[in-house]
Amino acid sequence: MRVTLGQASPERHQIRKFTTRSRGCRPGVSPIVLRWGDHFWNKLLAGGKAEQCGWLRDRYGLSWQIVPTVFYEMLKDSNRARAKRVTEAMLKMVKFDIAGLKKAYEGA
Repeated sequence: MRVTLGQASPERHQIRKFTTRSRGCRPGVSPIVLRWGDHFWNKLLAGGKAEQCGWLRDRYGLSWQIVPTVFYEMLKDSNRARAKRVTEAMLKMVKFDIAGLKKAYEGA
């Protein structure tokens, strides 16, 4: 299931919910595309713990990953050096930083 709220924007995010057992498993995952990544990051993080690469664990112990859709667009670039720089930048992040991803993408 994919739901888009609001107008198309490069600032949209995908929010993925995983139980502690299914974290990292692709089958059965239903991404929901939302524009308010920061809002949901902050709400889900309240009482929880931030983890690497856009992951967080909420106060109930459920794991969530909030990923800006622009990240996936950058990874699809035919220039593999750009995609590699974006991946390397992402691996250093806890919460995704769109400006940091764009900087890595541009090679700056």
